[in-house]
Amino acid sequence: SLDVGLDKMRSDLGALLAERDQKNQALQEELAERLRTEEALDLSRAKFSAIFDASPVAMTVSALGGDFALRDLNAAWVNLFGRSREAMLASPDAELAVWKSAHDRSTVMDVLARTGEVSRQACWMVGEAGQHEILCEISGRLIAHGDEPLLILAYEDITAKHRYEEN
Repeated sequence: SLDVGLDKMRSDLGALLAERDQKNQALQEELAERLRTEEALDLSRAKFSAIFDASPVAMTVSALGGDFALRDLNAAWVNLFGRSREAMLASPDAELAVWKSAHDRSTVMDVLARTGEVSRQACWMVGEAGQHEILCEISGRLIAHGDEPLLILAYEDITAKHRYEEN
């Protein structure tokens, strides 16, 4: 009877160890999948960052909601508007200063809120602390980024084209 009891315990222990091994294998597979997903996400972020930073088109990334606070802007944007990247990112409402008309900004934001995107919306902007005006075609869209929806906008300077067409 002691032998039978020990055999049953060995059998139960063997079953528990086999179950543990299966669960460990499942966890290892899940961990490997998560690592592959994180690597793919890192690659995607690196690609976006490279395209964003190298783009000759002025671009911004803003938080959606309230004041649309800037999260990032590229070198082309700094060159077009003649404003410091650091100063623009440090102040939540700094982006307001580049819009000549609050009405134009409101129109762009309303279209984005209604449709999720805006395409080639012509707006007068202000460069270099108000020293000159820039006519931009603004295009962009809302994207989901975790819990924080973001707004990506591109600003194409069409000032010279506009002046040429006027004459």
